[in-house]
Amino acid sequence: MKREDLDLKLKEALNTAAENIVPPEDMFDRIEKRIESCEYKEEKNMKMNFKFKVAVVAAAICAFSVTGFALGRINSWTSHSSNEEIPYEQLVDMEKESGINIKSVEKFSNGFEFVSAGTGETQAADADGNTVGKSNQISVSYRDKEGKAVVLSARNIINGEDLSSVDKYDFHKMVTFPGDKEEETDKNEIAEYEAKGYWVSYGSVDEKVESAFESLCWTDGNIIYNLGGIDTEIGEDGMKAMKNEIMKAE
Repeated sequence: MKREDLDLKLKEALNTAAENIVPPEDMFDRIEKRIESCEYKEEKNMKMNFKFKVAVVAAAICAFSVTGFALGRINSWTSHSSNEEIPYEQLVDMEKESGINIKSVEKFSNGFEFVSAGTGETQAADADGNTVGKSNQISVSYRDKEGKAVVLSARNIINGEDLSSVDKYDFHKMVTFPGDKEEETDKNEIAEYEAKGYWVSYGSVDEKVESAFESLCWTDGNIIYNLGGIDTEIGEDGMKAMKNEIMKAE
């Protein structure tokens, strides 16, 4: 995937919005409501922060997952999906909707628990931008007690994609600069990051942010799975253990 394509995906994923909270006019109610408002705002920010992480992880999975160039047929990938907070039991309804039966767990032994899920579509295109394959997909999001997020993405294998990276742990360092200051960013600093192997992007951040994306991709029949997280510090052994828990699921 071209770097500018990754930049665009991360820009879209990093765009977030916040609502203003207006206190009531009555004095006593204002004191009480202010407390409630703070509690609500804290809870809302926690939810927004998690959704923000899920969106970035999903974008990174699309950017860093198995990229097919087999026979020169596939040149780029695009992907989109929804994300809904639903009971785990309703995941089966999404499977029926997407036509994909996947393996998943409600809770991992390392503390990550199911929070939300969504459906979407992944498309593969050739060098001219023509769609050469597509598949519905399901994304399942998990969170631990520290608020870290991992996303399990599953879809059908698309004919022509390169599967040489399957079953290989992947780790990438990333740096995101403020998108509204892209022209002001020091080009020498960017070059230094790129020389160190960092992926450089621009997004809705107030200051430069360094992060690390880790993932593990594998196949089961005609389904390709990708488990990924940003700054999760799970490691290769931890990722493989999570994969094994998924594959042992009923």
